[in-house]
Amino acid sequence: MSSNSPNCNISLTLKIRDELVLSLSIPVSEFQQFTRSPRRWLAYLGYCITNCIGKLRSSSDESITELDLDSEEPIESFRNYYYTLEPYAEISPIDPDLDVSYASGTSSISSRNRRDADFKNILFERDTTCVITNWPEEECDGIHLLRYSCGDGYIRNVTSKRSHGNDPIIDSIDDVRNGLLLLGQICRHLGVGMAFLHVNRLS
Repeated sequence: MSSNSPNCNISLTLKIRDELVLSLSIPVSEFQQFTRSPRRWLAYLGYCITNCIGKLRSSSDESITELDLDSEEPIESFRNYYYTLEPYAEISPIDPDLDVSYASGTSSISSRNRRDADFKNILFERDTTCVITNWPEEECDGIHLLRYSCGDGYIRNVTSKRSHGNDPIIDSIDDVRNGLLLLGQICRHLGVGMAFLHVNRLS
């Protein structure tokens, strides 16, 4: 298939201490749904995965000049992109083994319902309505961004490793910063066909 084909896949490979790790393969057709600056978005995805600022290149050869992230050249000009990190970079990648099931353990349905109600109440104090649709609180659920089943230790570890500057360390999985008040119908799609992407200066 031609590299100029609208149906081709674009791959993002991480180069970490001379090791190449294929991290993503994305159909060209998907880019227009997410960004008007596809190379800048690829660099941002590399940052999200590694928690380190790196350089986007068309080759794993670091003598090749890094790409202009705002270039108007079609993204499919290259099939393979490489996100290269400095040798001393301390990465803290997203956990590939993160359990996305709603809850685990031996908690009963009644205790989980009480827990969910308590979490929804503290989110309501902050959000008051669905943060996406503005639907009233009665139609909403309180959802954890990092699942409750991951536990306090997991969120403490994640926020410790991925903090920058004055970013806070979160000690409780039920911290209000780990939740959103969302319309119930949206909750069912979160993590399946829907996700949130925080946009920073790289994208």
